[in-house]
Amino acid sequence: MNVKIRRITAFLLALSLLCTLAVQTAFAVPAAADYKFEGGSVTVDGTENKTVDVNFISVKGDDYFGFQADWSKKELEDTSYFTLTALTPGGTASPMENDPNTGHTYWTDVTFDAPITVVAGGTIWKASYTVAKNTPSGTYTFSIKVPAIVDGSFDGSDVGTYKATVTVTNNTPAAKGYTVAVSGGGSINKDEKATVKLDITNPAVLYYNAADVKLVYDPAVLSFDKAGSTGLPTDATVTDTNGSLRIQFYGENRTDALQLAFTGIAAGESEVKVTEAHVDQFENANVQDAPAATVTGSATITVGQTYNVTKPEGNIINGASTVKAGEDYTFTLNNGLDGTYMEVSYKIGDGEFKNLTLVDGKYTIPANEITGDITITAVGKTYTVTKAGTGADDVTLNGNTATYGTDYTFTLNKVDNYAYTVEVTAGGKTVTPALGADGKTYTINGKDITGNVVITVIKEANKAQINFAGSGVADVVNGSTSQTVEPGQDFKFSIDKKDGYEYIVTAEKADGTAVTVTDNGDGTYTIAGADIKASDVITVTVEKKLIETKYTIEVNEFVKIGANAEGKAQSVFLVTAKLNEGVTLAEGKVLAYGNNAMFQNAERYDGAYAYLVISDKTLDEVKAEAEADGKITEVDATAQTFKTDGDVNGTGLVDINDAQLVYNIYNAKYDSFDTTTMAMFFAADVNNSKTVDVKDAAAVVAKIQ
Repeated sequence: MNVKIRRITAFLLALSLLCTLAVQTAFAVPAAADYKFEGGSVTVDGTENKTVDVNFISVKGDDYFGFQADWSKKELEDTSYFTLTALTPGGTASPMENDPNTGHTYWTDVTFDAPITVVAGGTIWKASYTVAKNTPSGTYTFSIKVPAIVDGSFDGSDVGTYKATVTVTNNTPAAKGYTVAVSGGGSINKDEKATVKLDITNPAVLYYNAADVKLVYDPAVLSFDKAGSTGLPTDATVTDTNGSLRIQFYGENRTDALQLAFTGIAAGESEVKVTEAHVDQFENANVQDAPAATVTGSATITVGQTYNVTKPEGNIINGASTVKAGEDYTFTLNNGLDGTYMEVSYKIGDGEFKNLTLVDGKYTIPANEITGDITITAVGKTYTVTKAGTGADDVTLNGNTATYGTDYTFTLNKVDNYAYTVEVTAGGKTVTPALGADGKTYTINGKDITGNVVITVIKEANKAQINFAGSGVADVVNGSTSQTVEPGQDFKFSIDKKDGYEYIVTAEKADGTAVTVTDNGDGTYTIAGADIKASDVITVTVEKKLIETKYTIEVNEFVKIGANAEGKAQSVFLVTAKLNEGVTLAEGKVLAYGNNAMFQNAERYDGAYAYLVISDKTLDEVKAEAEADGKITEVDATAQTFKTDGDVNGTGLVDINDAQLVYNIYNAKYDSFDTTTMAMFFAADVNNSKTVDVKDAAAVVAKIQ
């Protein structure tokens, strides 16, 4: 009788499950530990997509009368290599909803006579995923959320969310046999654009990463337009020299073609031809140089008649470099120049120059006059320069005239113990010249020269002077020059103190009287105004003495890498140890980090010994470890070395794969020195900045022959 009552109760629970499938009873409900979510493994080789199953498993085994779940439609990582394609029950259940497009499963046996019977460790339900043929090797994560499941006691529960992993092995063979197919071109007018298409393909590989392509074209007919080109990575290196074009890039997987834009600059015909190309995928960056690709096809561009425009030097005008026959030529002045103070003229071919008038901020040469190449001149008006004032004799002029639009300089040779006031006018208007770093050269902005220039200098006797001397004078900010100060006012100066040295600062007047110098504790010093009298000449002596230490240790974060086994973020840290001045090592001795001989290259890190440490600790913690007694020692060994010429992978040739290897390193594709050695990591710091970033990859490209 008890069994019958429970089956009736169970039927009512099943009816409720049809609506919510969130069954709860007074009995022991299913627990999360009663189930597990297991993935599998799959191998791809780039030829076809594969399938892998992920199973929701009963640990103990049971009969199941209801099941609701939401499956992830792809991997949880920020990729899309997997696609949910099928959801299959472990028995003969007929689900109300079981859609791989939504990832939702919904089923109950309302009769409670047709359960899914599962043995211990058996599958209640499974999901099948299609795996893209180009999926990289690695581990991928999937999830299932189970809001409700009804077991053999007719009890239901929300058992939560589970995660499973699938391991992918990619056995795609290394890329080879790339082809660069050239097409496009056509007929254009001068200043118009034509496109040349480069299709980069390999029947054995779906993508490419690194490419180095050389082309030639007639620079008398065409110019290359990088900005108008499409398909080029934003960080691609483009070298364009007299019709020789080289395009180099690396990075993420690419399948798209390159659409190269060319602008017609003169009438004629030019073939755009690929002379050489090297292409490879990122997996090969640390094992080989990029192989040569096969080049097919060609493109020819024909340009119609235009005329050249020769503009004045110095970026004075803003206008096109060519003009089509039958069109007006219009230009403006650059850099804020005012035509009121300019003389602008032009000539056609070998004709006579004609003056142009500014109209609405523009200059226009009419189309009916343009029968040949145009030459434009634009020069500023010239004005006189004079000097005046009590300090006029200390002023050296750079000529007696000044030209609008051209900076004018003059020199004020200041006499000790005198103060100077400089005032400049142009056309009666006050202008402010810029004072150079030497403290005596003044520059009048060319755009301020709108009339005759008058330089007025007032010279007045000063009452106090401070000079600097001593072995540390070079480290005193502005210490190389005498400084005049007002009597009775505090005088403050600073010292750019160098590590490993101590500084002793004293001062005295010309008669030998000592002057108190107060150390402010922040690198600055003060002489009290009460000690500065009229006509005083005070000499501040700064002595610099070496602090006796054996080496100077420095730690920098070199590059971030992947998390460790505990999931903690890791970085590679650069530890350098430089012998201090006067310190030498015994013959046959080198510095070691933890008894491992350190690296040393004279042209890197100022000749310091160097070592790389992988750690999940902070920079300060790593530095404390490096500075600890016994961490850096002297051993009998030979210092290790690394490449400094851009040959990061050590093949003997600098090519685009060396840039790819740098890219791989700063994008954390390696988490140890097993396959990519410490020497390769050192070699990746091409610009000697003590860190690996995008600038180092660009530096490699610049070194490619």
